[in-house]
Amino acid sequence: MVRAELFREIGGFEERFGGMYEDQAFCAKLCLSHAALAIDTCGYRYRQHTDSSSAVADRSGKADFGRAGFLTWLEEHLRTRPSADPRVWRALRREQWWLRHPRLHGVVRRARRFLRRFTRAIPR
Repeated sequence: MVRAELFREIGGFEERFGGMYEDQAFCAKLCLSHAALAIDTCGYRYRQHTDSSSAVADRSGKADFGRAGFLTWLEEHLRTRPSADPRVWRALRREQWWLRHPRLHGVVRRARRFLRRFTRAIPR
């Protein structure tokens, strides 16, 4: 939950995303400018239907589907915040690297999935 004055102060949602990544951009603006409390229960409820932006993204078959635009926006937003935490910059750079190397990302993701299955299958 966010107070209305705080919502207005950070500029609300980023209209350029129009479905995908709008909530991530909002949360990034919020968490980069104000203290936030993280809890271990889900507070989001998404209405799922066949015409939702997530469903359309899944059907598109595109791995990215807006992620590059979000990461570009996040970099631009961080540049306006000279005091941005270096850990945020490192995380952003890591995500941008994976985005630039999608085949390698796929190989690493499949290898990690295999290792998880393999280590669970070994009796202790």
